[in-house]
Amino acid sequence: MLASFAAIPGAAGRGLLARWLYTLPDVQIGHRKTKNAPADPAIVAEYDATLTALALSMRQHEEPVMLTLDEQAANLIDGAAADYEKRMRDGGQLAGIREWACKAVGAAVRIAGLLHLAEHLRDGWGKPINRTTVEAALALMEYYTAHALAAFDAMSTDETIVRARTVLDWLQRTAPDRFTARQAFSAAYRQRFPKIGDMDAALTVLERHGYIRRLPDPPSGPRGGRPAAPAYETHPEIGV
Repeated sequence: MLASFAAIPGAAGRGLLARWLYTLPDVQIGHRKTKNAPADPAIVAEYDATLTALALSMRQHEEPVMLTLDEQAANLIDGAAADYEKRMRDGGQLAGIREWACKAVGAAVRIAGLLHLAEHLRDGWGKPINRTTVEAALALMEYYTAHALAAFDAMSTDETIVRARTVLDWLQRTAPDRFTARQAFSAAYRQRFPKIGDMDAALTVLERHGYIRRLPDPPSGPRGGRPAAPAYETHPEIGV
């Protein structure tokens, strides 16, 4: 699905892929309850009343209403903008999705506005957005940022990303605490990794995303000889 989306002619170059907030939830098919309890009528009624109040609260306004941030909230947004900018540097966590990441803080501000109006149904336009609301919006944006990284990986046709996914699949199936590049190479599909040197870039991608961490190379023995294959430890939640 995502690969087909990315294959739309001009999708990346014209900014289409950067305009979405992505989420890749776990697929629950095969584990779902086939007979769920009905929703609480009181909750359904409250939900209906809340949405109705939110829709009607600004019905009388003929002109757009400008929302503002209080000083603490504005400082949080400034800090988030600086943080995202740093993460987009060469070699940074978001360097590969700069087009999307450039829009992240703006999206967080819009989310903060929606949360603010949802909390203050009838008079939200008359008071500034506060720090607590912005903190909640930025927490949501961190969620979307993590999923954007995964989504753009899934949309990539780069062979290195495909190879990294192959290694990650093996790690999730076997969940080793530690492994060497040679062990990963032995377990991988030969058509994907014709030679062990092809493993390096894939392992670098996994390390950059926090799935694995390279261990220090052991000291050379007194007789020298062939260096040991690089060793890695896996994130404790892989395979959980």
